Amino acid sequence: YNIAAFLTRNEEFAEAERHFKAAIAQNPSTQAYTSLGFVQWKQGRPKEAAASLQKAIERDPKNTSAYNSLGALYIEQGDLEAAESTYRALLLQQPSAATHGQLANILGQMGRTDESREELRRAQAFRPGI
Repeated sequence: YNIAAFLTRNEEFAEAERHFKAAIAQNPSTQAYTSLGFVQWKQGRPKEAAASLQKAIERDPKNTSAYNSLGALYIEQGDLEAAESTYRALLLQQPSAATHGQLANILGQMGRTDESREELRRAQAFRPGI
């Protein structure tokens, strides 16, 4: 796993993917699935990335990194409904100002202004002044 993480930091994604898959074969950890999803995404394979990130979430529903990566992937792909669902699921696991803010942005892009404002209000409740 450490080699794969090093390769990821150096943007050697194909080689990192091979090492993450080997790590998963030995120990299918949440962290390895999250990292695998990230390198698959960076290689332009969003469906595989989403599947890996979903596996990470299934293994550990409180894995905020996997939720955030999956939500960002959906936004990049233009699937705002899936992004909304992902961030709402994350809020159920671990509410935060950042997640409420991200959801507010998504809702705003979808033209759901009132809901967007409500999410911003919730974000401000965590950190007054934003």
